[in-house]
Amino acid sequence: MRVPPSRLRNVEGPSPEGEHMIERIRPLISAAWPFVGSAYLLYLALQAPPVRYVGIGGLVIVTPLLFGWTVGRLFGIGPWATEETEPEESNG
Repeated sequence: MRVPPSRLRNVEGPSPEGEHMIERIRPLISAAWPFVGSAYLLYLALQAPPVRYVGIGGLVIVTPLLFGWTVGRLFGIGPWATEETEPEESNG
């Protein structure tokens, strides 16, 4: 059964206000996500076994990646470097 376009809300797409809000918080969420996940793994590592082993195993895998991601985002080094933090090429 097809619904006529006159009965649909936001036929043209998302509202500009909602899209603007998402665009404002998206960088914050993407920057905080690795730290939130690592904090959760740390929480698991501090619990009683067997959950402790899951947390420790996750931290063993995630910690080097988190370190590389942080260095790339802050200093523009490595594969996680963003355009804003990449060092400029020298002409020397």
